Amino acid sequence: MRAARRDDLQQHLQDLSGRYASLEASAREQAQAATEKLQLLDQAEQRLREAFQNLANRILDDKAERLREQSALQLGGLLDPLKVQLKEFRETVSQTHASDQRERGMLAQEIQSLKQLNQRISEDAINLTRALKGDFAHARRVGRARARARARGVRPADGREYETQMTFRNNDGSRRVRT
Repeated sequence: MRAARRDDLQQHLQDLSGRYASLEASAREQAQAATEKLQLLDQAEQRLREAFQNLANRILDDKAERLREQSALQLGGLLDPLKVQLKEFRETVSQTHASDQRERGMLAQEIQSLKQLNQRISEDAINLTRALKGDFAHARRVGRARARARARGVRPADGREYETQMTFRNNDGSRRVRT
């Protein structure tokens, strides 16, 4: 019995050794499959991470673009009336400047006309003063000559009974002599 038991135990040991080898091979295969699955999972995780990053970037870009568009619309809504008012202000300033330029030109022309008129009036006044002073002196001489002629009983004649006043310069040219 002992030999039978030993044979049984040996058989059982061989069975267990075969199972162990089979389990060990299966465990190696499973470990290798698990490693491959982990690699596949890592690769899938990396692809998912990249896809998520790309998706997040696209979403951020889209949001940023929409925000820019909304900001542009809002700023346009705020700035357009200001642009219109600024344009109207520029036109008003330009018109006012042109009007001021025309008025300055007309004013300068009027001042020039007044200056010329004033100069003519001054010249006329000087000429009139000279004429009045000269006529008065001439009339006085004529009156004296006539009075002398009447005193003698003669009617005086210009150039024969009296002469108008004449002015001469001395030889040195410094003094006038009136006759």
